[in-house]
Amino acid sequence: MLNYIHGELWRLFRRAGWGILFLCCVCLAAAVNIGTAVVCHIWEVSPVPISNALFVIDLLAPMTGAFLVLLVYSMAFGDDYRHGAFKNAVSSGISRPVLYMGKFLSALLSCLLLLGVMLAAFLMTGPLLPGATAAEIMAAAGHLGWLTAACIPIWVGEMAVIHTFYFLFRTDGPVIGAGFLFLILSGWLIPRLPFAGSSDLYLPVWFFIIPQADLPAVAGKAWAVGMGYAAFFLAAGYLGFFRRELK
Repeated sequence: MLNYIHGELWRLFRRAGWGILFLCCVCLAAAVNIGTAVVCHIWEVSPVPISNALFVIDLLAPMTGAFLVLLVYSMAFGDDYRHGAFKNAVSSGISRPVLYMGKFLSALLSCLLLLGVMLAAFLMTGPLLPGATAAEIMAAAGHLGWLTAACIPIWVGEMAVIHTFYFLFRTDGPVIGAGFLFLILSGWLIPRLPFAGSSDLYLPVWFFIIPQADLPAVAGKAWAVGMGYAAFFLAAGYLGFFRRELK
């Protein structure tokens, strides 16, 4: 398993798009502080509380992370089916469980790396805000910790859904179609479940719950929802992949 994950990461990091994505993540995180500093300078606001930048991060982080997951998966799978990578891997002795979970874990590690880079870029550019103190930056780091804790399980649940569709279908078109169908059907069905708070089980709604929630209070439920999606879809995807003939 470790050798397979290492090989997948090496292959992913060698793609030309990976370097561009890495740089964009650094610039995007830094741009929040830089943009906040510029706007506050124009409006002659000083000192600039770092909470202004955190407000922007809270709004953007859930959806931005979801978009980055899509980009990472698009690069991770690339032309695997067209080049017969899965068939060749199984023929060379790599078991289907290793292939299936190794692909998922390598994509997860890639996303966590990008997340770490963005958090570091944001905190390192915090001193650019006029008047930002060390205490404020430390408080911001604590807030980002809770934000990350609430977002990660939702992103992992999203990854499991995408992972399943990529293993069930051969090209991006059907994967995108299945994703939209999932959003529509689950968005219609889940709120109609016969118990209170059922709408919170709809995964995409958490992209809007998290920015305005008390993060320590909702983090536990976010983990329950996200990990529930991950367990269900990874199991379903593996059963479909296990039964399918590789071509």
